[in-house]
Amino acid sequence: MDGPSGKDQGARPAGQPGTARRVLRRATQWASDYARLPGIPDEFIGADGQPRPVWNRFADTFAALAPTDIDRRFASADRHLREAGVTYRSPSDNAERSWPLSHLPLLIDEAEWAQLSQGIVQRAELLERVLQDIYGDGRLIASGALPAAAVAGSSEYLRPVCGIKPPGGRFLSIYAAEIGRGP
Repeated sequence: MDGPSGKDQGARPAGQPGTARRVLRRATQWASDYARLPGIPDEFIGADGQPRPVWNRFADTFAALAPTDIDRRFASADRHLREAGVTYRSPSDNAERSWPLSHLPLLIDEAEWAQLSQGIVQRAELLERVLQDIYGDGRLIASGALPAAAVAGSSEYLRPVCGIKPPGGRFLSIYAAEIGRGP
């Protein structure tokens, strides 16, 4: 939304000035009860004790929603995952589990995401090359860089597809990465 200067002011609550004050009060109240845990990186509050700037626009927009609208949106997201059958299974699990959804997103600023995405792409490319070798030339095993038992002993290894090029030429069709902060 354009402000008086004609520049984009980000998401701001529409309506009367009283509405804007109520929205600001709600957002401030939410943050006032929030406390960082000592020694644990925090995605919302920076080291200076203030909300990270990347959260400002989201907080403004979120605070402008009525509590019933927030509840409706969260329930809709939960229902969509359930009806779409989105589940997961850890290697030690016998059954599928419902996908746990955090209703609040993880917000990462643009500069930090640029750095993270480079590492994620690099790891995906490495995994693709390892898969190409395992199902192709086998140089990693032949050179001893990868133990043969680690590959042949894995229940995930598909020996019948060795030497077969996958459709589109890519072995890695799905890749997910978890992001966590630490010292």
